[in-house]
Amino acid sequence: NAGGTLGGTGVIDRVVTVTNAATLSPGDTVMGVLTVSNLTLSAGSTNVFDLGAPAGVNDRVQVNGNLLVQAGTTTVRVRPSAGFVAGGYPLFSCTGTLTTNGTFVLEAVPGRSATLVTTGSAVVLKVRGMGTVVTIR
Repeated sequence: NAGGTLGGTGVIDRVVTVTNAATLSPGDTVMGVLTVSNLTLSAGSTNVFDLGAPAGVNDRVQVNGNLLVQAGTTTVRVRPSAGFVAGGYPLFSCTGTLTTNGTFVLEAVPGRSATLVTTGSAVVLKVRGMGTVVTIR
């Protein structure tokens, strides 16, 4: 639903559509994997990922089916946590077809240079930069 958030870990054995103004947040309060059947990301939707060390447990969406990015833009927001450094972070992976009729827009990643790469059946965040993220309060 518009304005709503779907988050958490585990399996949703159903087709999921993230609508305009809605948010998909795998893991939500803890890092982890959210598994769904087919997934559609509508224009105007937002996806939030908490990421730490590249080889550790990070937020990710596993689609056991097809992933469709509809025409328009879909936002990806990264919230770095301890261990977040340069490397590759798989955000979405699917066992079926990945269709991108729209565009992913990556919000600025604090202290890093990053890009989203779509490869075959996955969307991966490629992070460049050195050091660790420091939060000054």
